[in-house]
Amino acid sequence: MTLDQFITYSQNFLAEDKLEDLFEFISGAIRKDTRSYEDYILLSAEYSSIKKQILRGTISHEDQDLKLARIRGKLINLLKNLQTSFLSITANENIIDRINLISEGGEKTIGCGSIIM
Repeated sequence: MTLDQFITYSQNFLAEDKLEDLFEFISGAIRKDTRSYEDYILLSAEYSSIKKQILRGTISHEDQDLKLARIRGKLINLLKNLQTSFLSITANENIIDRINLISEGGEKTIGCGSIIM
C-alpha cells in the first residue's frame, strides 16, 4: 500500500465518522517504532477515555462534540505528517483485504467465522 492510498483510506474513515475503524486501521499500518505510532497511541487513549465518559454519562454533548472534533483534527495532522517509511510493510496485504471486506459489505467468511456487513 502506498502512502497516498493509506491517507485516502484514512480520510474516508474520517469522512464517514468511523473513528473505531480508523484507529484499528492505523494500528495495523503504522510501524511501531515511529513517533507517529506514539502519537496514534495517545490519540487512541484519548478516544477510549471519551467513549468511557459517554457510556457513564459523565460528559455533556457539547464537550463530547468538542473533544471528538479535536481528535479528528489531531488525526488529520497525524496523516499530514506521515512518511512512507512509517508504514509497516508486513501489514499491507492484511489491511487491503480488510478494507475490501469493509467496502464490499455483505456476508464474508474469514477463517472459521462469518462477518456480516
